[in-house]
Amino acid sequence: MPQTTDGAIKSTSRAYVVFDRGTGEIVHVHYAVTISSDLPVNEKPEARALRLAGLPSGANVDVLSVESAQVNTLKPLKVDTAGRTIVEKVVKS
Repeated sequence: MPQTTDGAIKSTSRAYVVFDRGTGEIVHVHYAVTISSDLPVNEKPEARALRLAGLPSGANVDVLSVESAQVNTLKPLKVDTAGRTIVEKVVKS
């Protein structure tokens, strides 16, 4: 949850989940905090998430933007590729 001592400053926090399109396996999570301003953005958060994931060009991945709280857990997660939602990953014993 974003916090500030100045009520005029507004911020939002998002997580950009880079995942395999076929399996839903999460390969990278990029967190971004945006503070409201009139300044132009040089790089979209989705593009930054892909760049920082360090994947080769043409990798079979996509980016899903979600609330940061959805991925702030100790549970194993994956992406439901059909519904484009974060779900708990079933770990086989």
